[in-house]
Amino acid sequence: MTRLSTRSATMLAGVGLLSAGLLIGCSQSQPAQQTAAPAATPTADLPADLSDHPKLVAPLQGDVALEFTKPDTKRDKDLVVTKIEVKNTDKGAIAGLKVREDWLDKAGNPLSGSEDRLRKLLMPGETATLTLTAPFNTKMDHNHLMFSHANGAVNPKEVKSFDETDSKAKGSN
Repeated sequence: MTRLSTRSATMLAGVGLLSAGLLIGCSQSQPAQQTAAPAATPTADLPADLSDHPKLVAPLQGDVALEFTKPDTKRDKDLVVTKIEVKNTDKGAIAGLKVREDWLDKAGNPLSGSEDRLRKLLMPGETATLTLTAPFNTKMDHNHLMFSHANGAVNPKEVKSFDETDSKAKGSN
């Protein structure tokens, strides 16, 4: 306890001397030197045209429309790797897109599964590839995919290719 009080007294004495020295230094009649702050020019670093800079985008809430191609599933040693290409066909950005894959046996009993989440916004018309890896089981028969996003449900639609939907949209105009 005496060590603590000795340290406290030493600190208080040091603070007192420091403040007294500052007061004495300020009371002398020396003119204070003013240091000029560097001129801040925030507009000098920015380009004149800001149209190419990213803007904040509010993600969609509720149900969203999404297209995906047939999943490409391959066995890699003791894993089953599924790659899925998705495309945002809605009018706004999709946040936190998640795909869950469950593997079932012939009787419909669950065996294993995995999920992958897109960690960035999926902008309208943009495509992305999600990769799912699950441990291999000899009883695997078929898989089931479930799509969701951070702010609601997803209405997925399987297409043969993304070019097919683009040509249908162009032909209808």
